[in-house]
Amino acid sequence: MNLNIIMISAAALAVAAFPGDMEGKEDGHLLKGRIIDQNGAAVEYVAVGIPGKGIGTISSADGVFELGIPVGETDSLVFQHVSYLTGRIAASEYMHTDSICVTLTENEIEAAVVYPASSREKTLVSKGARFPMAYGSFRPDSRGTEVGSNVKVKRPFIIRKFSFKVARCSIEEAKVSLNVYRITDDTFENILHRPIYIDIAECQDMETYEITPEETLLLEPGEYFVSLAFVGCSEKSRKEWEEQSSWTGKKYMEAIIRNELLFPLYFKSSYTRNMVMGDISRCGLNMGLSVTGTECNY
Repeated sequence: MNLNIIMISAAALAVAAFPGDMEGKEDGHLLKGRIIDQNGAAVEYVAVGIPGKGIGTISSADGVFELGIPVGETDSLVFQHVSYLTGRIAASEYMHTDSICVTLTENEIEAAVVYPASSREKTLVSKGARFPMAYGSFRPDSRGTEVGSNVKVKRPFIIRKFSFKVARCSIEEAKVSLNVYRITDDTFENILHRPIYIDIAECQDMETYEITPEETLLLEPGEYFVSLAFVGCSEKSRKEWEEQSSWTGKKYMEAIIRNELLFPLYFKSSYTRNMVMGDISRCGLNMGLSVTGTECNY
């Protein structure tokens, strides 16, 4: 999984791509579905896929998804969302139908316990040095791609604020989710009770986003992954990008400029991760996501 890096200089323009979401194989059948909670309300931006098979997508804001299923698939279809228990549908159920409705059960996460001890303000994740004239990019087909930093917490830490910069956004109604995972034996467990969604406005100049979490986010000593993921955009932007994806040369470069969310890049180790597949790889650059808060002393 490669970080999408756009390096701009007087001499050249180099582009590498963030991996987009994988909708499945062409040979097979198209499975359509809707995801709801126990009250019948739609569940937005659910990661839907078959881990390890390169088959996956992210549902829409209305809980709707489409996924190409290869012929003869035998593994269960997995549904993952921060606020709900992981759902699974056996191959015997989805291979013989063109549409399904999936109900997810709310995940009861214990409330964080705040340490009433002495404390000090601290930046948990810093940006690192700026990589001049280089940018990381999300595009309409980048749904489910996460980029962030791996951090180790030595003392209990309460997150007060997240911040990052957007260099430019030409994607209509772009939306990202902010995630915090605890890493245990290569397993990523999201510690949020509710998703943190951020609407990114269209802009041509640098914009700073600062997010104060509504819930208490307490990090116990351990290892964590803090990330941003592209989860959606307008139907107009998505369809326009699909139509232009086969273009090449100047025409393709112009299409990219009309459909990208750019972040400044910094020299600091980070990771990229696919929300659906769980695949993760290390990268020597990050998009400048900072985390500040209070470190508690015993």
